[in-house]
Amino acid sequence: ARVQKFLTPPVSFSPEQKRFFSLTTIAFSLCILVHLLYIPIFLWMELNVLTLHSIAAIPIWVIAMWVSRGGHISTAYSLATLECCIFIILVSFNIGWEIGAQYTIFAPAMMTFLFTFNRWVKMILAITMSLVVMLLYFFAERVGWMGNPATFNLLWIINVSLAFIGIF
Repeated sequence: ARVQKFLTPPVSFSPEQKRFFSLTTIAFSLCILVHLLYIPIFLWMELNVLTLHSIAAIPIWVIAMWVSRGGHISTAYSLATLECCIFIILVSFNIGWEIGAQYTIFAPAMMTFLFTFNRWVKMILAITMSLVVMLLYFFAERVGWMGNPATFNLLWIINVSLAFIGIF
């Protein structure tokens, strides 16, 4: 009953807000869980910048969920997109392009065009995400972390799985 209440949008929401309420609630909850998972992995890998980012990302996702649940979907989505871009940049420069973090940008990029908010906001978000991926492709190292290959593979599986889940 609590899960259903958590996923049920308030009656006062517009059809657009209701449409994305459950989606953002589930997606943002998943992002919180993933960053909780990343914290011990990055600690073990001795990647302090990524550990600190994952710790800081949890309140960002909580705020995004809270703002979304208040009916401000575009604000929550913009905050979430910004966090995704920062995460991808940090991971690509600290671990490397081959870790697959850039794939996690596909779902937010596609979602941009499903929202009905201002066309200019859509374009700015889409261009920003595209530029992040293109610049990282040219400037990030392919593999910048030379630790345990099993850990690298675990992170690749997590990132690619998240991208796949996000797309579908």
